[in-house]
Order: sequence, then structure tokens, then C-alpha cells
Amino acid sequence: MEEILKTFLNAFNINTMDNFDRFIIYINSNLRSISLRETDITNLLISQAKPEDLRKVQQLLLSISQHTMKNRNAFLSVLSRIEKNDQLKVDFQKHQAYVQIKKPEIDIEIKHNRTIVMQSPTKILIPDIVYALNGISTDKIKLEIDTVTGLYTIITDFTPSISAFLVEIGTVSGLKLRLQQLVNSLKLSRSKPKQAFSAFCVEYLNTEFQQQLRYISTMDTIEQVLMVVRENLRISLASLCWAGELITSSQLRGCIDYLKVLELVQTSGNGEKLLEAVKIEMEKPMLMFLLQWIQFGDCQDIHGDFFIEEISKNSKKMDLWNDQFKLVNVAGQSYDKVLNIGKSVYFLRKICKIIDFDLLNNENWFDIQSQIKNNSVTFQDINFNETEIFVNQTVNNQLQKKYQISDSLDLIIKVFLGFQSDFITIFAQTMMQNASNQVNQVYRLSAINQLDHCIQSSNLQNCFNQELLSQLNPFILPNNSTFSISFNAIEPLNYVFLQKQMLELKDCFDLVVLTRILELSLNKVEKQSRVKLCLFKIQNLVRFLAGFMQSMFGMLSERISVNFERPQNQIGSYIGFITEFTASITEITLNGSLKMFMNKLYLISGQLISDKLSKMKQQQIGQVRQIEVEVSKIVKELIQDLQSIKTGEFIDEFELLISQLQLSSF
Repeated sequence: MEEILKTFLNAFNINTMDNFDRFIIYINSNLRSISLRETDITNLLISQAKPEDLRKVQQLLLSISQHTMKNRNAFLSVLSRIEKNDQLKVDFQKHQAYVQIKKPEIDIEIKHNRTIVMQSPTKILIPDIVYALNGISTDKIKLEIDTVTGLYTIITDFTPSISAFLVEIGTVSGLKLRLQQLVNSLKLSRSKPKQAFSAFCVEYLNTEFQQQLRYISTMDTIEQVLMVVRENLRISLASLCWAGELITSSQLRGCIDYLKVLELVQTSGNGEKLLEAVKIEMEKPMLMFLLQWIQFGDCQDIHGDFFIEEISKNSKKMDLWNDQFKLVNVAGQSYDKVLNIGKSVYFLRKICKIIDFDLLNNENWFDIQSQIKNNSVTFQDINFNETEIFVNQTVNNQLQKKYQISDSLDLIIKVFLGFQSDFITIFAQTMMQNASNQVNQVYRLSAINQLDHCIQSSNLQNCFNQELLSQLNPFILPNNSTFSISFNAIEPLNYVFLQKQMLELKDCFDLVVLTRILELSLNKVEKQSRVKLCLFKIQNLVRFLAGFMQSMFGMLSERISVNFERPQNQIGSYIGFITEFTASITEITLNGSLKMFMNKLYLISGQLISDKLSKMKQQQIGQVRQIEVEVSKIVKELIQDLQSIKTGEFIDEFELLISQLQLSSF
């Protein structure tokens, strides 16, 4: 890489601004493939670029650091060296607004000796040095603002040794000017972390910085002053200036990015301690945001400072657990826990209207809240495990005891998965009667009455209350004389049983009804021996698969009773598996091709079951493994039986049966 850069630099005269811009474009276009050592960047960029170009180099390296994790520390180290480079020209657009600052009416507190005549020349200069460090000109030390750099310079007629020392004083005064300008710009920011940084800098300038000046005023020699200026003031001011310029970069978004950048800033001594204090101060707004989010489910982040975003407040039309809130620009287990805890609290307070829910009853959260308010903890130090368990158990108790979610699950199993045989039989008979009816508005209006008749004629009314049964609604199929069923849960369970997922269960219900209709219609078919054999096997398979589905829901119900976490996600994953499974079986049942039939069965036994079940084995490995073996066994036996049927005879009779029953709607 070094040779490539050297070749490029030799090919273009880097001393011209235009060609240096071309060099910047070249580097930017190859950001993701660049892997430079620190010495490469230092020697090839800093040494060969003109002083006025160093600012572009600084921005370039910051851009590279955003794309390259491997060498990020090296890049930031070079940024630090550029920051300390005497050639660095800082372009402050508002430097014309700075005018010569006059000595204030109230003096800075300075310790004077009574007899100035006995003082050495350097001792006499110390009061003026204190004013100069504070950005104030005196008779002995004149401060002026360089129109190129926007920084203070010192005009003196002293000896070379003293003049060299005063240059360092001017550098520190310039750093203070830069910091003040940053503070003024950040005061206008709406970002709470940036406001916290600004407030910290103001506090530093008004307290620690002024204390150092008062300490300097008590000294006797310039050497003593120089030690404080170099080891304390210059490092501290430079660290704050650098940190401020980094967090104002347009490439950074929000508090997390600011904190990550500050963690990568390389400094030492007092500067390191100062930046650590800055990080703690800037993290405080984020911790206060967490208090509101976890305690009340409120996402109060208008300006996008933090890592949780509310997409829409219209939660009734959205998936609360997946769509309404999301993480922004972060990843990790702690962030996921915070997001899920807040969602559950939002569900309890806003959806379930549980006003008396108080997280402070949980000892773990009470301790966390106290530590945050006492500024004695950082985000990385907080363990949210116990708080998450407490919130999940609270959600579980509400859904189980107050809203009887287990009854809703049981209704789904009995109706949609075919385990309420008399209801399915009655419904199938109703659909067979409607098969020859003409579709009209009267039929559509009577669908509700027909469904109610099927429910009242079955033993569903003995198993469930009328309020729950009323959530079963007819789903009118377009241009067809039959209808299906959908389950429309009422609030707050509609946030758990999403309407979209409940409509997907319709496919399961249609398959169960179709199987029953075929069974009831066998006596109407003259040639039924081979078809009956095949249908019998299909029915056995479908019924066993329905048992398998019931077992899956049983596992879900068991998990909910122990620990509830993101209920919609759990139910959605099971429904997704069941509907995918059902789609394959439906295609098998309605397809007249024995070859396609067998291929699909192989697919089920070979891929679908094993792929889906493997995701559940860690939690229910014994039960899932047993189901997997039994399903595979039945599928293989069915395939062997089907191989004894003559393909042509099977196709003819099966297609005849389908056409006679007019079951295309299924």
C-alpha cells in the first residue's frame, strides 16, 4: 500500500490544491479496501501535504475511521498527531467577529508581593501571563487573532527564551478560544448529549481552569508556570477541543456514536481523566431516557439522540413488538433487553391500562434507578436480567389471569386445527349444502347466522364462553359459495394474536374441512376402492399432523406459563410453521399427480420438518425429536402404500372426485 501511495503522489504534484483534492477523492473511493499503517499515513499525508491541506487530511482520516474497525485506533492516533502539529491551520469562519478583548473591570485574583522592585523580570510577568492565558491582553503581553488560523498569537519584544515560552502561552490561549467557540455553537444544539458536553466545558472553564490560573499566580518562576501549562492546561484544552470537534461531525448520529468516538480518542494524564468525565456527563441524558423508557414505556427522544426510535404512535394498526419501536445504529444483548423491557411496559401501561404497575417494586430495578440518579453507574455496568424477568412475569400474569390467553389458544387448537370434531363435521355439512347455491348478497348476509348455527349445534358452547366464541367471524371468499373462519381477538389480545396471522390460520382450517368433506362424500363415488385407500392414508397423515400442530401449540402454552417474552413473536413463529406445513399438505391433497404427491411428501419428511424443528430442539429437544420420528414414519408408510396404486387409475378417480364435489374454493 505504501508503494501505491508513493506512486500516486509522484504521479501528481501534491503541492497544488487541485491535485490534493484528487488524492482525497482517490482515497475516499477506496476506503473499504485501504489498510494503512500509522507510519504510512504520517509520512505520506502529513509530510507531503501543504499546511492548509492538513484540515482535509484530518477529515479524511475521520472518514476512514468510520469504515475501518481494524485500524481505527491507528487512524485516531494520527488525528491526534495532526492536532498537535504546529502547521495545522484551523479555519474558523467567524474569526472576524472576535475583537481585541480589553482588561475587565474586575481583576482576576492574583497574589501580589508588596515590593515589586525586588521581583525578577519573570516574576513580574506572571500576572500578565495569567491574563494572557485567560485571553486578555495587557500592556506587557499583546494578544491578537491571526486572520488565517483564527487563533491567538502574542506580539512581544522580550528575549528569545521568554518569547518562545510566551508562544506556548499563546497556543493555550488559542485552545481556550477554540473551546469557547465550540461551546457557543453547541449551546444552540437541540441534542441533549451535546448540551451536556457544552455544560461540562463551561463548568471546566469556570472552575478547574480558573483554579489553575490562580495557582499559577502564586508561582515564582516561568519554569513552574511552563510545567503547569504544558502538563495540565494544554493537554486538557486540546482534549476537550478535539472531543468537541469529533462529536460535532456530521458523520456521527446520536449519543452512542459520540461516546464510541470519545472512547477511541487517545490521550494521557489529565486529558484521559478529563475525557472520562466528559463521557460520564454525556451519558447522563441517555440514562435518564432509559429511566423513562423502562419505568413508563415512554420513548421521549424527539431529536434522535438515543438508540430507540418510535416509528409511529398509531399502535392499533401496527405490530407492537416488531414494528412500532426499533433499535437505531446499535446491536447487542443489553440493547435488545432494554428495547424489549420498554415494549412490555408500554403494553402493560398503554394497552392494558394497568395504572398501578410499578417497577420500583422490583428490588433490582430500584437499585438500578438509585445508581442512575446518583451518577454512580454507566450503561455498560447495568445488568437488566432480573428486571426483564420481572416484567415478563408481570405480562404473563396479566394475560393468563385477567385476559385468559390460554382459552384463546385452546379455541384455536380445537377449531382451526380440527380437534373439535363435531363442529368440523357440522361446518363441512353446511359447506356441502352451499356448494350448489348461487353467490348473492343474501348468502353473504346469512354467513354469520350459519356460523352461529354451527357453533350452537356443536359442543363448543360448552367449552368456551360466548364472548370468546363471538370472536370467531366468517371470512367470505370472493366469488364463491363457501366461507371460512377468522379469529379476531379483542384488545389487548389483538396485539398478541395479530389479525394477519389469524388469517393465515384459515389455510389450516380449510384443509381440515376439506378432509372432512372428502370423507363424507366417499359414498357418492362409485369407484372408490383405490381412492378410498389413498384418502384414508391422507386423512391419517393430516390428522397426525394436526396432532403435531397441537403439540406445538401445547409447547407454546407451556412456555407462556413459565416465562412470557414477546408473545406475538412466539405465537407468530408457531403459526408461521403451521401455515407453511399446511400449504404443502393442501397442495398434496388437491393435486392429481401422484408423482408430485410423492415428491411433496419427501420434501416434508426430508427438509421442512427437520429444518423447522431444529430451531426448537434446544428448548424441547425430547418432545420434538419424538414427534419428528413419528411424522417421518407415517410419511414413509404412506409413500409405500401409494406406490402400490396404479398411477393412471388414481389420477382419474381422484380428479373425478374433486370435480364432482366442486371443491375448487378450497
